[in-house]
Amino acid sequence: MLFSWSQALAWRMRQQLLDPVGTESVEGVVRRLGAMPAHPDAAAELAVRARRERSRSGEVVHALAEGRIIKTFAFRGATHPSLVFMARVPPPRGRCCRPRSWAAP
Repeated sequence: MLFSWSQALAWRMRQQLLDPVGTESVEGVVRRLGAMPAHPDAAAELAVRARRERSRSGEVVHALAEGRIIKTFAFRGATHPSLVFMARVPPPRGRCCRPRSWAAP
């Protein structure tokens, strides 16, 4: 199946909640994208707010203070650590998530 550049761009914009802009919460945006740049603070706020129809200044800081998102360092193959927001997720359950599930029996 072949795709045009405009189709690929449209798909990417939808996946990134940029077109159309989403209605998700702050943590919903972070969860959807997997991680968001978190430094500097103003850029982090802009990255999240650009993906929400309705947002207010300070919502990202508030979500961080309440523990709905977390800030952590992620080493992504760059020469410097990236500070990212990550949504909190419930602990994994089920057989596939048992301790050392990768190890041979």
